[in-house]
Amino acid sequence: MRLTARAAERLSKVRPVAPEAYEAYLRGRLLWNQRSASSIMKAAGLFERAISIDPGYAPAHAGLVDCYAMLSAMAMGAASPAEMIPKAKAAASRALELDPQLAEAHASLGCIQLFFDWDWPAAHASFDRALKLNPNYPPGRQWYAEYLATLGRVPEAIDELAPPRRLTRCR
Repeated sequence: MRLTARAAERLSKVRPVAPEAYEAYLRGRLLWNQRSASSIMKAAGLFERAISIDPGYAPAHAGLVDCYAMLSAMAMGAASPAEMIPKAKAAASRALELDPQLAEAHASLGCIQLFFDWDWPAAHASFDRALKLNPNYPPGRQWYAEYLATLGRVPEAIDELAPPRRLTRCR
């Protein structure tokens, strides 16, 4: 296998991460993916732990965005959006400040812009950036599909989620 120039460039900029921070991050993602209020609260604690170990670890900040957004979503209803969304925005800003190339942070910001700010142009721009950086990031694809459905572009939304995955950028 050969790395593309873009992949090689991205890998050359990878910063070392404390193993304990990385482990807390991975455990947080595992819990976040379980999608219950209690598991997401535990995930937030693990992302906060990762950040306390390594404050510059951008993926942990992006994980917090996802937790805050999910906890304040109507379906979850575990926390007040008035309390959580400012925290989510701050965590997204911090993640992007630390790593402007982090697809997860752009997708997470797009989620906030779509579901809480109702800022369709900003959400589209964030999803477009996220999916250009990592076209295979599942939450980014899901949230982009939800964006398309919100705009009434349901066939396109379904197409975004249907395997095999087309590696395209946002339209």
